[in-house]
Amino acid sequence: FRRSFKGRYGQEPGHLEALGYDAAGLICRALSAGSFSRMEIKHYLETMTDYVGPSGAVSFGAKHENIIMPIYTIENGLPRQIEF
Repeated sequence: FRRSFKGRYGQEPGHLEALGYDAAGLICRALSAGSFSRMEIKHYLETMTDYVGPSGAVSFGAKHENIIMPIYTIENGLPRQIEF
């Protein structure tokens, strides 16, 4: 992904570009698996695990959060993982 992006746009991709690529990749996987309606795609994404793309690994939890890539906040100058 990185090499193709840099070749086409002349710069390194950022995190948002990698996330967009992964989002499209996840939808393509759902379509390839025969999930075409909104509910079928939602169900596919809920049961999908261990997708690895340019932005990292993705597995969704019960609250639709990426359980492999935790989200942090800063409190009193220190990182704290947000619990869902």
